[in-house]
Amino acid sequence: MYLSDVDLKKLLPSLQIETQNPDHSFEPSSQVQPCSIDMRLDSVFWRQKNRRGPMDLRRSVVDQVDARRYWQRMDVRPNETVTLKPGHMISGRVYEKFTIP
Repeated sequence: MYLSDVDLKKLLPSLQIETQNPDHSFEPSSQVQPCSIDMRLDSVFWRQKNRRGPMDLRRSVVDQVDARRYWQRMDVRPNETVTLKPGHMISGRVYEKFTIP
């Protein structure tokens, strides 16, 4: 189900959207769109340590137990870039913390 921006704005209190830095707080006027809420990327990314081919999501429980075995955390500073090579992937964290009701 898609919600309109009016419905999304009504739902915002139950989402409990928070940010760590008050200078970059969540701005409903610019981040709530007609059928979506724009989330921003944080400065934390995860890169595969050893490229082992395609990711098998059926094994996600095993990888969650020892995620650092296969993934390396990268903290990216402002104005720093990350080079993504062909066939590789990174995962990013969302800047806003929220709850799904």
